Amino acid sequence: MPTASIVSSFVQEQRPAGSDTRFDKRMYTSFFWKHSDFTDNVPDGAWFGNMSFDEIWEASASKRLRGQPDYPTIDGKKGRFLIKKFTNYYKNVKDANSHYNQANQNNNLRVMRFAEVLLLHAEACAKTNKLGDAAADLTRIRNRAGLAAKTWGSADAIMAEVVHQNELEFFFEGHRFFDLKRWYNYADMKQILVANKKQGAENFQQKHYYLPIPQNELNTNTAIRQHPLW
Repeated sequence: MPTASIVSSFVQEQRPAGSDTRFDKRMYTSFFWKHSDFTDNVPDGAWFGNMSFDEIWEASASKRLRGQPDYPTIDGKKGRFLIKKFTNYYKNVKDANSHYNQANQNNNLRVMRFAEVLLLHAEACAKTNKLGDAAADLTRIRNRAGLAAKTWGSADAIMAEVVHQNELEFFFEGHRFFDLKRWYNYADMKQILVANKKQGAENFQQKHYYLPIPQNELNTNTAIRQHPLW
């Protein structure tokens, strides 16, 4: 199940009136949820052999070892979300493949996505006071997600958007821990992990901010010294 914090980050900014979806386009490939619960234009659909979301939700109930996250309430209904990204969901339709599209577009191996190039460039521009270039990169990211046009008046505002878009764009792709290390010191990083109720956050120690030198490297080269925190 996705955390409540990532769901809240996605729904905090909805698409303009008249759009073909209510929420950020990336939500629809990141999560399973019952669209009709939140007056969405997108049909509920069915997956895994034409199972409805309600059926999937009930079937997965016994697997929620940590209980249900405290998802936001939308339109008076408590949110219910499951992870969709990278799952082999499918529809029982002719010629569908493991990612439900009839075209032969199975999941591929990504080395580096163009969105990462844009966001890294935006971050570098924000840090070097090239705010126009950073804004252009962020606009391309937001346009692809179907979000409304936005302006930023300062480098701090642009960096806040870089942090936010990195969270949404790379959800479940293994980026977040290393992004947080780049942006925050240990104390701030731990506070974020605890606030977002990440599993094991209370046990996050200062030494975990660094990677230890592997023991076989220490055995091979006795001149190497382990990091003092390890």
